Amino acid sequence: METGSVNDRKHARRRTVTHEENSLMITKQVEENRGQVSTRQLALDNNMSRSSVMKVLDEGGKTIGPGPSRNPTHSWHNPFIHRRLGYISEVVDVFVDELKTDNEDLQYIVFQQDGTSCHTSFETMPHPKSVFSPSNLISQNLDFGWPLRSPDLNPLDFYFWGRLRDLVFKNQPNSIEILKNRITAAIREVKRDELERVYLNFLTRLERCVKVEDGYFE
Repeated sequence: METGSVNDRKHARRRTVTHEENSLMITKQVEENRGQVSTRQLALDNNMSRSSVMKVLDEGGKTIGPGPSRNPTHSWHNPFIHRRLGYISEVVDVFVDELKTDNEDLQYIVFQQDGTSCHTSFETMPHPKSVFSPSNLISQNLDFGWPLRSPDLNPLDFYFWGRLRDLVFKNQPNSIEILKNRITAAIREVKRDELERVYLNFLTRLERCVKVEDGYFE
């Protein structure tokens, strides 16, 4: 378990296939086959038990089985795809529009998203790829791989979210508007020298990752 500490465990082990990795592989296969794949086939292809496959499908809200007409004029309606496209219109586009309103140059903006399927599906990914350059986009399903589990390497994970949570939830907000205002105020409290210390800590974490040969470390 990643805790944010950089101390090595006594016996670092090489990374094994994680539940998150299995989830991503199964999600990808279901999407590529447009839901037309059996749990038996998923289990065989991913070296998993059928019960484990069912658990992944349950958690991801995936539906597989007899599907839509093969008539090419028939549009394949999938609520999960519409939810993913909603992520583009309601989150990514809004974010980019605000950057443009503030006259921010997109070539200097790094956009990072987590591995949630609605963020990284094959229907979703073309859009952020078209907006941000490859070197400024951190996500799954790119032409090169980023670590699936990166709390010990990722400044947003090992530092920023925890720092923000401590500031925002010092007292429980009782409305969305108060929550938004607190998030804005908390971000403004982060100072340059604090970010410089985080940057140096990030380099230390990279060195420790190399030292344990991609094994786990705290």
